[in-house]
Amino acid sequence: MTIENILSFCEASASGIDHLHKRHIIHRDIAARNCLLDEYYNLKISDYGLASGDVPSYVKQGSI
Repeated sequence: MTIENILSFCEASASGIDHLHKRHIIHRDIAARNCLLDEYYNLKISDYGLASGDVPSYVKQGSI
């Protein structure tokens, strides 16, 4: 893991949060445990269980 990777993760997470906020979605549980990396080190924000606002239809809320 390089400093460039870490800075890229920081930038990607900030961009993801900005994307949500522009759509009036508040995540409410931003934490490292809710940030996933794919095989190309693309960061994905997950766990919308506490989200509020205009939650997109592809986000299913509730419990399993």
